[in-house]
Amino acid sequence: MSAERDTSSTAPGVTLVVSALVCGGAERVLANMAAYWVRRGRPVTVITLFSRERDFFRLDERIKRVDLGLRGNPRQSRTLAVGALRSFRPLRRALRGAGHPLVISFLTRTNLLVLMAAWRLPVKIIASEHTDPRARSMGRLVEMLRRRLYRRAAAVTVLTPSVKTEWADRFLAPGRAVVLPNPVQAPEDAGGMPPIRVPARYLVTMGRLVPDKGHLPLIEAFAAIADRFPDVSLLILGEGPERETLERRAAERGLGDRVLLPGAVRGASSLLRGAAAFVLSSRREGFPMALAEAMSSGTPCISFDCASGPAEMIRDGEDGILVPPGDTQELARAMADLLADPERAAVLGANAKRNIRDRFAPDIIMGQWDALLRKCLERERP
Repeated sequence: MSAERDTSSTAPGVTLVVSALVCGGAERVLANMAAYWVRRGRPVTVITLFSRERDFFRLDERIKRVDLGLRGNPRQSRTLAVGALRSFRPLRRALRGAGHPLVISFLTRTNLLVLMAAWRLPVKIIASEHTDPRARSMGRLVEMLRRRLYRRAAAVTVLTPSVKTEWADRFLAPGRAVVLPNPVQAPEDAGGMPPIRVPARYLVTMGRLVPDKGHLPLIEAFAAIADRFPDVSLLILGEGPERETLERRAAERGLGDRVLLPGAVRGASSLLRGAAAFVLSSRREGFPMALAEAMSSGTPCISFDCASGPAEMIRDGEDGILVPPGDTQELARAMADLLADPERAAVLGANAKRNIRDRFAPDIIMGQWDALLRKCLERERP
């Protein structure tokens, strides 16, 4: 028996469903979970609504991969809604064909589709929320469907205790909502720096180029300290519709050559480890995987203390710095403090690495997932 195999090798198989394996936190978590289980012998099938042509993450070859062939942008709500109608019957056939008694779906709209498509199939469904549902309404119809359909799930996982007590517990039966933070592992080293121009000294952030990620305030904070640290650049990893806006703002601040946007980069581990600091300026988060991976890489981290996520990970002043949400001046001050004090930055980074390893290591969190799967199999259908 392989050293990687354990009692999971005799465990029932699991089907994981997401709209697409595009570059995103929930998609990264799915890929990591699937790899963890298949290495230990648990049969795994991954179903995506959209074609594998959209894949950013690569799956272990032992994972059965099914895509339902949708085209278009899975990030657009309208495209996903139309695609859901087209993929309803194919998804039902794929769930039946996978033959696994357990199904985990990722992200709200996919959760709703899976719960409808699997109606009366002999499967137990776990709906996995990867955002803070309190932060923004998804529209009256989605909110209504979520409250009604989630009652069919064997369990609903959320990322933080506050989301459970202030949201999920209000409409789910006792014991159905479960707090399960994401498993975190240091991103694999792709072997050297990615093929992009990397400055000698830089701050880094990582996330889709959308308003919720707060890249504009980050550029403003960087502009406030740029003259004091002329040798430092800002590296923004990710892609999205705000690219032109961000490039224009950087040019307006005279930083067009120091704010770098290389897109979504594979092998970001070297970029995280080489940064003077990682900065998360999101308006809202669930459990930010970019922050978690930066901390697990030993990178000193600064984050806005948004309602969910960062405060569950960072112990302010001990293994990172939390800044009041939206306070650009405090963000700039925290960035300048770490740039001016590399010794303190190194201590924060080392503490962050230990923190993530001790609390969110894959063996710890996936053990909790295994326990949840066993419990769901024992439960009667809701």
